Amino acid sequence: MIEYDEFAPERLFFAVREDKLIFVSGCENGEKELRDWLEKYFPNEPMNRTDLPVFKEWLQAYFVGKRVAIPPYELTGTTFQKQVWEVLFKVEYGKTISYTALAEKLGRQSAVRAVASAVGKNPLLIVCPCHRIIGKDGTLHGYRGGLIMKKRLLALERIC
Repeated sequence: MIEYDEFAPERLFFAVREDKLIFVSGCENGEKELRDWLEKYFPNEPMNRTDLPVFKEWLQAYFVGKRVAIPPYELTGTTFQKQVWEVLFKVEYGKTISYTALAEKLGRQSAVRAVASAVGKNPLLIVCPCHRIIGKDGTLHGYRGGLIMKKRLLALERIC
């Protein structure tokens, strides 16, 4: 069974499967985005809205600037996407890298667009820090949660 909840102060929706975080939504239509994603990847699993305090506590700590261990998670996507997302986890708090540098870390220098596409499909907003990826000229580019949220997260981490 998939359980989901909302982190109300930020209007984030998140889902857990077998006690592992599988999705975090941060867009205006967060609950719809969550439901659409779950229907795509877990169409036959029942969903139950419930209170998930462990994950709310992680989000609360993050939003007050505390660096806490990443909660247990499970990535759902293609092999390439998972490779990109695992490298995202290694981008340190308070640091940014470019999409080009991320592609280089993967040994895929000529695949910057594919890397950027995978970053944009990251199912674990905030937790898997795709907000730390910027253009090679230092500009901010798209973010599933919106550029306002990306700027806010970077400011929280004192990056911009």
